[in-house]
Amino acid sequence: LKCEDLRAPVGGAQVGLQYYTVTVAPEDRFERSKTGVSDSTIVLDRPDWLGPSLMELKSGRAGLAPLFNLDLASGIKLWDIACHKLRVKAHRYQLRHAGASSD
Repeated sequence: LKCEDLRAPVGGAQVGLQYYTVTVAPEDRFERSKTGVSDSTIVLDRPDWLGPSLMELKSGRAGLAPLFNLDLASGIKLWDIACHKLRVKAHRYQLRHAGASSD
């Protein structure tokens, strides 16, 4: 996910266009998802703080810079810390199979 994939709402937008969005596998970079689809969009409508927080993370960074500058080892460590603090038993593998689906 690159910084340019995160988009702010359009100013003065009509109802339904007031949300931040993320473009997955943008066609202009010749990317395809594992199912062969390009330009899928995720609307960041909840929680309310998510879009603005991601925009702050993106601020001042080049468009093709990674939005999350995190290596695998650091991500695993942070996941484990979060699960411990939340007192949740969860495995990272669940992230691949527990999300929303359009099937």
